[in-house]
Amino acid sequence: MNSRFICAAIAAFALGVATSAVRAELNWLTDYNAALKQAGNERKLILIDFTGSDWCGWCIRLKGEVFDTREFGAFANANLVLLEVDFPRRKAQSEQQRVNNSVLQNKYRIEGYPTIIIASADGRQVARMGYQPGGPKAFIDSLKRSHRFAWKDGVAAPDAPAASAPAPAVTTPAKPEEPPSGDIIFPPKRYDELKLTGLSGTAARRFAIINNQTFAAGETAQVKLHGGAVQVLCKEIRAKSVLVQVEGTSETKEIFLGAN
Repeated sequence: MNSRFICAAIAAFALGVATSAVRAELNWLTDYNAALKQAGNERKLILIDFTGSDWCGWCIRLKGEVFDTREFGAFANANLVLLEVDFPRRKAQSEQQRVNNSVLQNKYRIEGYPTIIIASADGRQVARMGYQPGGPKAFIDSLKRSHRFAWKDGVAAPDAPAASAPAPAVTTPAKPEEPPSGDIIFPPKRYDELKLTGLSGTAARRFAIINNQTFAAGETAQVKLHGGAVQVLCKEIRAKSVLVQVEGTSETKEIFLGAN
């Protein structure tokens, strides 16, 4: 067998073992009470990840870019109890888990995914975060700034020894607005593609036209964009503007008529 192929295979196996080991070390709980108890016993904070693990594009990116890395794993093991509160569309989930997750969603007033709540051992929210670019270092730095906690520096496991493997193929990363596969949809970062093109109706019943989609206040509908489509909630219709929120975000944006 070709020796170069053997080296490549060994390197791939070593990387897979190292990555699996890091992921195995992180214990993501799904029981809120168990997380509170562990945080109290270990004197740690709780990181609660409100996620749509199999459909929310930014949730998937946060997991791959931060939560699955050695750097975050080491930091989390030293400082955090991890709790996943998942709202999947295709993944199997017990009815009791769905109920429990909905209770937590209401408790922490979650309006979009991913939302990261940092809580004390008694469940009190001390910080709120979301997806941000920059990988584990940027996320950890933001986390440290969010709360005056006696943060410990975690020690990551050493990388596997380098092997004489062929250079990886260079690929062009997908644009942030494009789904990597299936029906995953990434919301526009700054709501740039949402346009208010019309207002109608009476004071008692008003309607707004956003990207050629008609809304009443409180209604949610799918709006087409250049890179796909997003679910948009029309929260409020005003005299010359609307308040909207895109699925997967916690940000509310006011869009003005004629300002686009």
